[in-house]
Amino acid sequence: MLDAFVDACSHRPSEYVHLERLSAPALKAGDGEFIVEISRSGQEFIVPADKSVLDTLIDAGLSPKHNCCRGICGECEVKVVAGDVDHRDMLLTDGEKSAGAMLICCTRANTERLVIQLADL
Repeated sequence: MLDAFVDACSHRPSEYVHLERLSAPALKAGDGEFIVEISRSGQEFIVPADKSVLDTLIDAGLSPKHNCCRGICGECEVKVVAGDVDHRDMLLTDGEKSAGAMLICCTRANTERLVIQLADL
């Protein structure tokens, strides 16, 4: 039903449409791995098809901010320095996305590499 609502409102500006989901879309078949680079340190990590950027960074011993891990709270928001993002969150507006924001708990890459800026790392 929510998808039908989204389709019906597709012609309207996003600021006039309000939709709440309780989780971000699941990983899709065909999602591939990509590299995420931390801009400040230059560290690079391979994000497997079955993991999020957040999980990959935690597994590597980093401690990025996070809370819900479902793409709805915004705690894990980072700035994208380079790369094309496949936004899968339920929070960021089109303007925030185009300004370079992404949620690392659920968002993937459309390119082989993303360079992100972590606030505390």
